[in-house]
Amino acid sequence: MTSVPQAYIFYFILNLLFYSLILFLGCSTDSSSEENLLSFTISLSVEGQGTVAPESDSYDRNALILFEATPAPGYYFDRWIGFGETVESAQYEWVVTHDLMLTALFLPLPEITIIDIIRKTSILISSSNVNIITKSMTRSKKLSYTVIRFPFV
Repeated sequence: MTSVPQAYIFYFILNLLFYSLILFLGCSTDSSSEENLLSFTISLSVEGQGTVAPESDSYDRNALILFEATPAPGYYFDRWIGFGETVESAQYEWVVTHDLMLTALFLPLPEITIIDIIRKTSILISSSNVNIITKSMTRSKKLSYTVIRFPFV
């Protein structure tokens, strides 16, 4: 029977430990994956004129958040951008499952002009007021315009 030199035994044990260490490190889990996170970052921004709630912050996984968009005078809420689907409601509930970058889009109210040819009156509705413009003829056959303005409060 032949005996194995001690150098070979040492080399064998060293290789066994080395490959065991590689196997152990290669099988470790990545703690930064979304499945293991307990909270996520919600970033909110505004395009146009208006305010949003809640504020940008970190939220716990599976938390229920109510997003609310409030337009400034002269603007209307159009939609949320960032949910991955079209959301046109100013109030929207969402369960936190991942990080989210969300934008509330506010657009200016359009101007509307209504013309009444028979009464020679125009009504102009803008984002800040209502103007009633009346056209009339004076006794001296000159055109006269009367403007009544009703500002929005």
